[in-house]
Amino acid sequence: MKDGKYVIAYLVHELGDYYSRELEIGAMQRAEEENINLVFFPGKYIDRLLTGDLKYDYQYNTLFELVIEDNVDAIIIAANCIGNYATRDRISEFIAKYSEIPCVLVATKEPGKSCICYENYKGIEAGVDFLIDTYGCKRFAMFGGPESNTDCVERKEALIDILARRGITFTEKNFVEGHLSRQNTAEAARLLDLNPDVEAVFCVNDECAVPLYKVMNERGLVPGRDIYVLGFDNSRLAGQMRPTLSSIWADPMELSRQAFDMALNLIRGRKTPSRFLDTMLVKRDSFGHVTEHMDLTEWDTGHVKALYNKVFYRLQGARGVEYKAYQQVMRDCIDLISSEEFDPELHVRLKEHFRDALNTGITDYADMELLQELMDEVYELISAGEEKRKDRTEVREGYREIVKMLIAYQQETLRKINDANQSIDLSLKLVAQNMMQFEHGYEQDYAVPLASLPYLGINNAYLYMLENPIVHLDGEQMDTPEYLYLKAILKDGEISSIKAPHQKTSIYDLYANEYIGDERYSATMLPIYSNDELYGYILCDVNDLVLDNGEMLVNQLSAAYRMLYMLSKAQDIMDQLEQSNETLKRHNIMLDGLSKIDQMTGIYNRRGFSEAAEACIEEGAVTGIPLMAMYVDMDNLKIVNDRYGHDEGDFALKLIAETLHEFAERDNGVIGRLGGDEFACMVWSDVDPEAYKQAIRDKFDAFNVTSDKPYYVTASVGIYKVPEGENITLEEALAFADEDLYREKQNRSRKTAKD
Repeated sequence: MKDGKYVIAYLVHELGDYYSRELEIGAMQRAEEENINLVFFPGKYIDRLLTGDLKYDYQYNTLFELVIEDNVDAIIIAANCIGNYATRDRISEFIAKYSEIPCVLVATKEPGKSCICYENYKGIEAGVDFLIDTYGCKRFAMFGGPESNTDCVERKEALIDILARRGITFTEKNFVEGHLSRQNTAEAARLLDLNPDVEAVFCVNDECAVPLYKVMNERGLVPGRDIYVLGFDNSRLAGQMRPTLSSIWADPMELSRQAFDMALNLIRGRKTPSRFLDTMLVKRDSFGHVTEHMDLTEWDTGHVKALYNKVFYRLQGARGVEYKAYQQVMRDCIDLISSEEFDPELHVRLKEHFRDALNTGITDYADMELLQELMDEVYELISAGEEKRKDRTEVREGYREIVKMLIAYQQETLRKINDANQSIDLSLKLVAQNMMQFEHGYEQDYAVPLASLPYLGINNAYLYMLENPIVHLDGEQMDTPEYLYLKAILKDGEISSIKAPHQKTSIYDLYANEYIGDERYSATMLPIYSNDELYGYILCDVNDLVLDNGEMLVNQLSAAYRMLYMLSKAQDIMDQLEQSNETLKRHNIMLDGLSKIDQMTGIYNRRGFSEAAEACIEEGAVTGIPLMAMYVDMDNLKIVNDRYGHDEGDFALKLIAETLHEFAERDNGVIGRLGGDEFACMVWSDVDPEAYKQAIRDKFDAFNVTSDKPYYVTASVGIYKVPEGENITLEEALAFADEDLYREKQNRSRKTAKD
């Protein structure tokens, strides 16, 4: 706690996907109401196999190492989401890391922990019973999630139990496991292949319904006509899909609000038992053409509140200005329905209060289909008494005006969204344009990229850098740094560089440094990295723009600070060169030419190799002896240098030179070190190139088995076998070998340490 304000950490699996966004918004609402500091740590899925563009996303998971007992007061963890690709044991291991911190788990069950989860059974039961009772469905299938996710397991068990109660058997072929995302097209296809006569499919969440819809469309199947589809979450996506998706209503914002309250209870030493949120069925077009009757025969307070929760489901539990405006409109409707005499003031009041309700923005949170149905049914009830009240004209004109108001508001909302999108596009362009407005690698330049952050609505940010960039590989445990260095800050829109003597910041003070001040904040921590190199982190304001564009911001900041780091190193090199030149001048050392021998390894350098290899090519052209060009690159030299020192890197280079020299000497060839970790060879050999590569690999494997070095010495080899009689230059032969080397390097291991 700092200045009387608690700090609550919130660990999520993404910054801006639908589910995590709803969790974040719910927590931000409660943090503001309770005057509590809140920090999000948007990692990625642990233990996920990353390839392609996602190859280095694992760096986000280093954020989880920045939460320790003494720098936050409580922690909320969306553990099932973070562990979506992990085993149950791995998720438990992840949770156990924070055993010393008051902890609440969201949508996750773990023995001994305070958890808040959905009551999965009731909503699923309502959906299954409806399909059986209305359509006589007997053939069900489920598009599920991983067994490590307790919610996924419960939903599967609930479906099986409910079907068994109705005398319907559910077998393993009726279930296919996915990964809770839209990228499950193959799994969706497999589910339909295994169940060609299926009548209804239950998707474990709404996201899984997207690939199912896609596969159904490709096969000419229509949800709600050929197969009934039920989702879970009742996200905005459910109302946007075509046909609209029936779903189990489960509110992640309310889940998160209550998780926040539970965390506060733990901080304050109160008993905090686990909680369960009710779920309910929302029927839409994927259940066929179904009218959702609102049952307006009862008008007690509880029923009015239940209608509100159903229609404005994204405001479930909220009782602010929107709810008060809704109550007033409903009171006016009740007065009109129950009135026996014409009262023009009632009609005027209803229209005024409806306009007031629209101005609160309440329809932004509505299921528009259900709202329209509610309006239609209220209109019918009011119309039923128009003969008695003699106000038929007023009822019809009043309803037309209300519908026109709703349409006008929706059009204005669309215009605002369009304007906002254009403004966001401009902001993103300005961020990208202004992020790298520096020319040197000076300390003061660390503040420059922060000047672009206000374009994303960020007015406060704190740039923490590691003392030196570290190489962090996928799957490696990262040790929590004891100190980070606060290079620059953005405070209330003003940027400042922090002088060197004041930069060193303990891990304990990351979320309460001296510059943060007394004001409450909601923030997110983001990583700054380039491929496998980690540079540091930034703690910044979080808002809608950041939630939607956080990963773009990470990419821009990472590129900027990588460039800044390279410029600083280039400046150091320039300074050293200048100093060396001065030394050479002072000692009158003149270099007339280059030696042909590489001084470290004792083999040819680039110049010596070029001359010797050219002679080989000329000889091969005359004799017709098979000739092979080899391009060799040591694996992970930078990692060896960074972790074990440059002496060890030199040792590895010498070993590679010796190994290659053995082959070159045996086959009457030549070898040279071209520079850095690159070697080249020309040898005469009839051996197949792949076998030749394997022989070289075997040599290194034999060394690594017996060596007491803590790292592996390996090299990637590219070979081009010159066709007999081909007239080729050295440059061309090495270019072909380099192409083969590139292919080899795509498959090389990044594992360096033996342990």
